[in-house]
Amino acid sequence: MINELQNQPDLANFMFDYYHSLNREVFADRRTLATMLMLRVFYNRPKRANSLETLGLVSVQYPALKQLTQVPQEWLKLELSLNEWRDFLKICLDFYVRGAFVSVPLDWKNWLGMTIHPRAILAQVTEFFFKTRCRTDKQLKTDQRLVFYRHCAGFLRMVRIIC
Repeated sequence: MINELQNQPDLANFMFDYYHSLNREVFADRRTLATMLMLRVFYNRPKRANSLETLGLVSVQYPALKQLTQVPQEWLKLELSLNEWRDFLKICLDFYVRGAFVSVPLDWKNWLGMTIHPRAILAQVTEFFFKTRCRTDKQLKTDQRLVFYRHCAGFLRMVRIIC
């Protein structure tokens, strides 16, 4: 897809010339510009905005999901199928993982037009996490309530998406 994009006349003739004149080090070739444009579109899936993906024009695919042949026992107890398990994992990847582990060169960050914050994923929720991040509401000061909500209520987001 990047190869096709870098050969498009708009990008090859006009956009690349403009950005190359602004910074020759970052925009050394058309492939870099095409990669940046693709990264900007697919880095994450917006919650409250339209994108090519939310409009149904494109779809991000994860080839490893198609290779799954088994589901967890808990999933079978709910009488759900393998395809439903794959759909569930795709939602998890789209909303929790995508954008977190994409390696973005530092010199690109100023040119992407969006803020990028690297994140980390824990293997499992630990007692340490709850002690340090999710205190009771009584222990929080007024200015910490938003932080509390962002870290603790984030666990409920997947439930809201599925329902």
